[in-house]
Amino acid sequence: MPQKPAVRAKKKRRDTKRLANWRAKKELQSAQGTPPADPAAAAQPSR
Repeated sequence: MPQKPAVRAKKKRRDTKRLANWRAKKELQSAQGTPPADPAAAAQPSR
């Protein structure tokens, strides 16, 4: 049986990191005055 709380924590950590990256990117774009990227592209970051 998998350690569900650990898995959930791992996923949450990854999601918060993605959200932080996305927010930083969005801030940078708004500072430059360029239109934000479409949400689909933001949801799928390049790895």
